[in-house]
Amino acid sequence: MSVVRKTRLYAMVAVVCGLALTIGLTLYALRSNIDLFYTPSEILYGKNETQEIPVIGQRLRVGGMVMPGSVRRDR
Repeated sequence: MSVVRKTRLYAMVAVVCGLALTIGLTLYALRSNIDLFYTPSEILYGKNETQEIPVIGQRLRVGGMVMPGSVRRDR
């Protein structure tokens, strides 16, 4: 194997390892933020898989259905 081919091979291996590390660290950092919405029952009892309850001060996006007639507005 020539020196040029060996250098290219090492460069490609370094690029692939760098990409794998970047993707892995990104997914690790976003693991708790991938779920966009919490349902009201998930806030009370935790997520189904992990039973993790949101901490105080954590920003949440809550999604759910509102029963007709349950919301009163001042006009």
